Amino acid sequence: MTARLSFSNLALTSLTTRPRSSFKPSLVLLWALAALWITSPTHAFLKSLLGGGAASQTSNETDTSHLALAEIVENPDRDPADRRQAAVQWLALQTPESITRLTDDLHHADPDVRQILLQAIASSPTPVPPALAEPLTLMLATIPPAQADELAVALGRLLDVKLTAHLVKLAEDPAAPADPRRAAVVALGYQPTKTTVQSLVGLLQDPSPQIRSAALGSLEQVSGIVTFGPDADRWRLWWQQNSPLTDAQWSMLLSGGLAGRAKDLRQSRDVLRQRLIDLNRQVYIDLDLPDREKMLSAMLADPLGEIRALSMDLIGQRMLDMGADGITPALRADLLRRLDDPQPQIQRRAVLLLRDLADADGAAAVADRLSNGAWRASPPSVIQAYLLIMARVPRSAIVGPAMELLNDATLGPDAARALSAAADAGLLSPPELTAAADGARQQVKQTDRPEPAYIQLLGRTGADEDWKRIEALLDHPDDTVREAAARTWALYGRPLEPLAARAADPIIQPIFYSEAGRRGNSAEIFLTLVDHPPAKNALADAWTDALTRVAARVTPDLVLTAHHRLEVAGQPADLREKLLTASISAYLGDGRTTSALPPDAPTAPQGPGLGLDLANLLLTRAKLRQAAGNFDPARSDYQRIAALGQTLPEDALEQIEDGLITTNLRLAAPDIAAQLALTAIGRWRDSDVLSDRRDILIRLFVDDIAQRRHDNDLPGARATLQALEPLLEDNLSDDLRRTISELRRQIAPPPTTPSPATQPAQTRP
Repeated sequence: MTARLSFSNLALTSLTTRPRSSFKPSLVLLWALAALWITSPTHAFLKSLLGGGAASQTSNETDTSHLALAEIVENPDRDPADRRQAAVQWLALQTPESITRLTDDLHHADPDVRQILLQAIASSPTPVPPALAEPLTLMLATIPPAQADELAVALGRLLDVKLTAHLVKLAEDPAAPADPRRAAVVALGYQPTKTTVQSLVGLLQDPSPQIRSAALGSLEQVSGIVTFGPDADRWRLWWQQNSPLTDAQWSMLLSGGLAGRAKDLRQSRDVLRQRLIDLNRQVYIDLDLPDREKMLSAMLADPLGEIRALSMDLIGQRMLDMGADGITPALRADLLRRLDDPQPQIQRRAVLLLRDLADADGAAAVADRLSNGAWRASPPSVIQAYLLIMARVPRSAIVGPAMELLNDATLGPDAARALSAAADAGLLSPPELTAAADGARQQVKQTDRPEPAYIQLLGRTGADEDWKRIEALLDHPDDTVREAAARTWALYGRPLEPLAARAADPIIQPIFYSEAGRRGNSAEIFLTLVDHPPAKNALADAWTDALTRVAARVTPDLVLTAHHRLEVAGQPADLREKLLTASISAYLGDGRTTSALPPDAPTAPQGPGLGLDLANLLLTRAKLRQAAGNFDPARSDYQRIAALGQTLPEDALEQIEDGLITTNLRLAAPDIAAQLALTAIGRWRDSDVLSDRRDILIRLFVDDIAQRRHDNDLPGARATLQALEPLLEDNLSDDLRRTISELRRQIAPPPTTPSPATQPAQTRP
């Protein structure tokens, strides 16, 4: 294991790259953080792990040309701190060549290189070259969320009128993607113009919580005011009072000493925070698995919130890589202690990790906070996490707080989900069920677009009248509402007919398929499935599965009807065969498991009148298989029909005779085929149609001979002809006689030439 610890150099580097005016406050902050980290459990763990050795030094890079600096930045094997320091020096060169190479890397380099460059642009005291505006703006559309803040700061440092106008337009566009829009809002916080401030004040009332939060942070960043909080009225009043200022007065207002010092301190803190995070992440990656767990425990107890937050990221990744078993009881106990973390965001992430683990102790700890009222003092983000874990691992303690929060504009939907989970677990008393239904009913009625969580809660706790309201929502113009209504309808086992009536709706269609496959057993549901193939190819398997499952529960005549409809619609033969097979297996009792039915699934009705339908199912499948060239299973189906002992119409008997003869011929059993033909001819001996029927049977042999001749299987053709001979009689039609004679000539073996020894001697004259 190798881990490069260069914390002291990182701190000193950050000091030497700060503007002189901000050196003193940055120095205090950086060394205070350094001292805190050096005495932290994480630093102690790393020191013990490395045997107390001194940290390695950063590379002694003397060549400051842009090519040498670019090589360091672009080399993934170099120390991350060295790469960021080189990026800052590269940016400071400000030569045409260096700017060209920087622009190219921002356009085309891998995400790791771009992130390092973004950090350098965001933190460097060097002015950002205007040429970087274009690549930075283009990155807005594809930036990963983890790099969005660095990109926002980098964009904010480019004081360009066109760029500012673009950022304002993007920030104010409610239809724009969330991540680029939020990055634009953050970038505006670094551009102290009236236009940007006016836009940010307006965004405090944006419908998106993320945009409102970003706008507040940007206003505090640009103004230095941290006392207004999210109070939009105070910000609006402040703007109204100061918007008449001249540009000079406005600049003076925003460049006060306090705002400048606060901004500088935040920037210094962010630089150090990122370097500490990178250091700890790299050390963690380089450790063996047992040591990683120890380091995570140390990080979870670290005084620096950034390190504790990093530990949450690493635990989440560990869960993805190793599953819940990768989080040992000791780590779970460490997570539980973070429920009392001084930083709300750490509390929230700890709760959510425990939620993902479905941790009973975590749920119990949250339930204690809910029971004793401590939750009321928590910020909304933490309360939301409490609701989320209760929706996964419900406890009775959630009922009171969730009822109280049901009408909350932000937390209400999560409260509804928690109440639904508690109701499903039987934790609500009858009066509480009634109260929950009243609350959900009010939320569904009072808005044109009810939240899905309220619809589900109403379905779980409501009465018949409420189901009528939910059924009406199946026709709502909003896709999200229709889907929520359909899922709620399915979740609580309501009749399938309303879903079937909307089977053409691409939103409801997959839900209908799933529910029909799970419990559909009527003609209406089955034929609706048949007539509504998927609107999207991605649903083809779900549709086939639903059809197959329901085919095992309905009567054979319905399956035959479905087969005909599917054939007319041009659906493939293998799909139709699956339906026939499911029905046959269900009624013959030899394939319930192959139908993939749950143990409690509706079963197919049985009765003595189904024999003819079963024979028709087998006959239809046999002809499908025969047409596809699957002669052996087709012959089995024909034989199985005979085993049913069912009296069949003459046309069905003829099809079975023809099918058995044909399949035996194609399976190289001409003698059996000939015996079957003789038996059939005998059955028709006293009939007026004997001649016609015999000709039809003989033509089956003739067709096999012709096919084998075409396939160059002359021995097989001769065997079929030999088996045919006993069937040929004197009154054979002239046309058929000529055809057989020609085939006999074509497949006859070539004449043998006598050897010289057997030839008669010639007499001399």
